[in-house]
Amino acid sequence: MHFKSLLLLSALWSLTAEAAPSPALTTSPTASTGHSSPSPLSFKTAFNNGTATSHATASPTITGSPLILHKGNDTFGNEKAVGPGGNEPVLFSASGTWLSVHCDNPALTDASTPAITQWAAAGASDAWKQLLDAWNGPQPSGNVHLAFAPYVYNQFHYQVDANCADVQNGVCDSTVQCGPTPPAGSLIINSLVGIHNIIKETNAAIAQVSSNMANTMTDFAAVFAKFPDQKGEMILKEILDALTFVIGIGSAFIWNDFIKTAGLFANDNYRGVWKDIANGAIAYGINSGKDSLSAPTNPYEESQTLSDILSRWTAGLEATQAGWLATTLAGNTSDSQSNMTAMLENGGILAAVQATNGDQWNDLQQAASAMLYGKMIPSAWKISQNKQRPFILRVDRSQYTCGSPISYDSTAKGLNLGNYMTNDVANKTHWCDPDGNTFFLLNAIDTVLDCNDNGCLPMGTMPFGALDGGTNDVLTGDPTVWGGITIGDIVQSSYAGFVVNGNKNNYTMPLDSNLITNPHFNITKGELPLQGSILTPGFFNLTICLSAELAGRGISSSSGSEPPCGNDVQTGPSVVVSPPTNSQGYAPGRCGLHVEQWQRNEGDENPTPDYQLAVTIKDGANIVIGSATKQIATHPLAVDSKLPFDVIVKEGNADNDPIQFWYADQYWDSNSKACSMGKYDSGNRNGDCSFNCPNPSGSAPPASATVALPTGIIPAANSQAALTTATGTASSSTAKPTETHAPGWCGVHVRQYQKNEKGENPSNDYAVEITLYDAKKNTVGTSGFQDAPANKPVPVTNSILPNPFTVTAQSVDSDPLLFAYGSTTWNSTGCKVGKYDSGHRDMDCGFTC
Repeated sequence: MHFKSLLLLSALWSLTAEAAPSPALTTSPTASTGHSSPSPLSFKTAFNNGTATSHATASPTITGSPLILHKGNDTFGNEKAVGPGGNEPVLFSASGTWLSVHCDNPALTDASTPAITQWAAAGASDAWKQLLDAWNGPQPSGNVHLAFAPYVYNQFHYQVDANCADVQNGVCDSTVQCGPTPPAGSLIINSLVGIHNIIKETNAAIAQVSSNMANTMTDFAAVFAKFPDQKGEMILKEILDALTFVIGIGSAFIWNDFIKTAGLFANDNYRGVWKDIANGAIAYGINSGKDSLSAPTNPYEESQTLSDILSRWTAGLEATQAGWLATTLAGNTSDSQSNMTAMLENGGILAAVQATNGDQWNDLQQAASAMLYGKMIPSAWKISQNKQRPFILRVDRSQYTCGSPISYDSTAKGLNLGNYMTNDVANKTHWCDPDGNTFFLLNAIDTVLDCNDNGCLPMGTMPFGALDGGTNDVLTGDPTVWGGITIGDIVQSSYAGFVVNGNKNNYTMPLDSNLITNPHFNITKGELPLQGSILTPGFFNLTICLSAELAGRGISSSSGSEPPCGNDVQTGPSVVVSPPTNSQGYAPGRCGLHVEQWQRNEGDENPTPDYQLAVTIKDGANIVIGSATKQIATHPLAVDSKLPFDVIVKEGNADNDPIQFWYADQYWDSNSKACSMGKYDSGNRNGDCSFNCPNPSGSAPPASATVALPTGIIPAANSQAALTTATGTASSSTAKPTETHAPGWCGVHVRQYQKNEKGENPSNDYAVEITLYDAKKNTVGTSGFQDAPANKPVPVTNSILPNPFTVTAQSVDSDPLLFAYGSTTWNSTGCKVGKYDSGHRDMDCGFTC
C-alpha cells in the first residue's frame, strides 16, 4: 500500500477549517452519449441544480511536501493553450489564467498553505468546469473511448490506465506530481485518487476486522453459544440472517465513523453537502447490501466454521462499497458529476491530507467490530444448546440501590429481588443508569440452584440466571475483546427501542434509523442513518421487563419459547424524540426550567433573612445546559447557559408571591400555565416551567422584551452578567448584605454536602453553603451553594466583615472542616456538628469579629 495514498485517505475525513466562497459551477444536466457506467444512482446534493457551494478546508500535514508533488525542478505555466493538438498543456479546449500558473507558485510549494488557497491559486475550479464541459461534449472522431478517470488523466498528459472507479486499480493508489500540466490538473487528479482510496482503504480495514474475528470464532462459540461442533441448518440460517442485516447497515457505520472522526458536521459550510453525499452512499449500501451476501449451496459442507460466514460478510460489504465508487466516479450522469464536484471544490479532498492524524482506520475497525459482534452475540444466545432466554429487567431506584447486595429477605417497596436471583447473578449482570436505576441483563430459565458462598434461592422461587458470556467480567468494554461491547450498550439500545415503541417489546429498527440514544434515555434525531452506532434504539432488541413478578410468571410459561413479559404495553417511563443539538450546543424547541425557592430564616435550610433560589435550565432534549446554584437573589438572578440569551429570575416580596421569569422577548411568572409550582414543604418549594428556545436569530431581543422587566434592567445577548442597569452591571452573584456589622462574637453556619449524592450533590467533590452572622445575628455574608474540592478554601466573597473568611473541606467524611478568618484559624472539632443525614450535615461555630 502506498504511503502517500494512505496519508491522503486517512486525512480525507478531517476537514475542519473555514472556507471561502467558490465560483458558481455549471455542469451538463445529462451525460453525453458514448459514456457508460453502472446504473445511475440519485444523490440529493446542493449541486443538483447546477450551482456549487463552498466547503471548508484545513492546514497541511504532509511531511516535507506540498499538495502538488514535483518532478525535480520542473515548472509549468509558460505555455498558452489554444485548443486540442500541438504541444498544448491540456488536450481539451481551455482558457483562463489557470493555464499560466507555474508549479513553483509560492502558494503551491509550501506544505503549510491551506488546500483552499492552493485550489484557488491554481484556478482549479475553472479547470474542473472546463474539463466537465469537454467530457460532456462531443468527442473527436477516431478517439479511443476512455472511462471518466482515465479520460481526466489523459487530458492532463498522465498515464491513462489509472481507472479510479475500479477499487482494484493499483495505478490510482498514488498521487501525481506537478510538471507536464498546469497545477490545477495535479490537484484534480489527486482529488480523484483520494475518493478512490477512501473505498480501497475502507475495504482493507474491514477485511482486517474479518480476519481478526475469524481467529476468535472458536473462543466465541465457547463463551456465548456453547453449541456442539456441528453445522446444523438452523445455526447457519441464524448467523446468515444476522450478517445479512449487518451488510445492509455496514455503509452507515463506515460513513458515520468518517463523519465523526473528521468533524465534518462541525462546520456549516460542509454540513449540507457532506450530509447529502453520506446519506446517498448509505442508501446505496442499504439497498444493495441485502443482495450482496452469497448463500452457501450446501451448508453442511461449505459453512464448516463461523469464519466462512465472516468471509462472506466481508465480500458482501466490500462489493457495496466498490459499487458506490464505480457509480460515483462514472461521470456519465449529472448526479455523479455533482457528487464529484462537491468533494473536489475548494480543495475539499486535498484539505483532508492536511488534517490527517492516522487514527481513522483504527476507529473504523473498532466500529465495524462492535457492529458485527453486536449482532452475533444475540444470535449465539438464540442458537445455543444451553437454553438462553435473554431479557432485561429494570428496577427503579426507589426500590433498589444499584450495585448493593441482595438477599432472600431484603425487600423494598414490595420488591424482594432475593426471590428472583442470587447476589452473584446480580453483581455480574447489572448496569446503573445515570439516574440510579438498575438494569439487569438476565437469562429467564427454570433451574434449581444450589446454595453456595454467593447465596441461594428459597424453594419455590423462579430464578433469573446469567446468560452465557452476558456478564460484566466478559463484556468489559475492552475494545480488543468482543468489540468492546458492554452490558450498558445492550441495555441502552434495547430499552430505547422499547420506549420508542410505546413501552412495548418487539420493536423493529429501520435500517435507515437516525435516532440516537442519549444519557437519561433522551432520544434525539441525528443527521445520518445509524449515527448512534450500536446505541441506536433497537440495534440490540432484547425483551424488556418493568416487573420482576411479570418476568417470573413468563419463565413458567409452558411453551418456553416466548420471551417473558410479552409484547403488550407495560407501565413505566416514556421518552419523546427531541431535535438534534445545534451549533451553539443546545437542542432548540421547548426548553425547561426548574426553580427551587427557600423561605427566609428557615433554620439550617436557609438561615438568612432573604429568600434563596436555585435554577436549572434544560434544552429541548431535556439536557441540562445551564444552572445557578443556591444563592440569595435580592437582585434579579441572571442564569447563564448555552442559550443565546440569559434567563432572568426574580423573586417576590412575600412567600406566596409568584416568581417572575424573562427570556429574550418572553415574560411569564410561576402562576402562569407555562409553570407548575408546588407548595412550601420543609422550608422550600419547587416548580417547573417551559418556554420557547428556537435557534438563535443573531439579533438582540426586541423592545417588547423589556416591557415587564424591573426598571432599568434589560437582558443582554451572550453576556455572562446579562443584567445591565442604569448604574452598572449586576452579576448573578448575591447582593451584599448591610454595609455595617456589629463587632464581637460572630457566628458561621455551614451545610456540608457529601460527594456523589445524586439528589443533593452529584459531584466528585464536597459542596458547602456558608452563612456569616455578626454579633447581633444579622447576616453579613453568604456563599451560596459552592463546590469544595479537598483542601481548596472556599471564600465568602460578599462578606462585609473586615477580614476574609474561608472554609476548607478535607478528604473524607469524618474529617473536620477548616476555618480561617484573617489570620485566625480553627477547625470544626470545637463546633456544634450534626451527623450526616440525607447526604449532608450542618454545623455552627463562633469566632471573634
